[in-house]
Amino acid sequence: MPFSKLDARIPQKVTRAAAKRLGSPVGTINYLVPSLSDGKLFWGAYFKTGAIFLANARGKIVRRIS
Repeated sequence: MPFSKLDARIPQKVTRAAAKRLGSPVGTINYLVPSLSDGKLFWGAYFKTGAIFLANARGKIVRRIS
């Protein structure tokens, strides 16, 4: 994955948005993973509680997986 596709502001945006939806503090995030699927960039937000959210390249939450 080219680093030029990654926007350094997005991890914080994804973390805050996902934590808000979960109703948990941002400190409960475990890790974020950028990935490419069909040429599109997505972010996976993994929480210590087991919740997982997917966000698009702009940081908008598009789906909760668990």
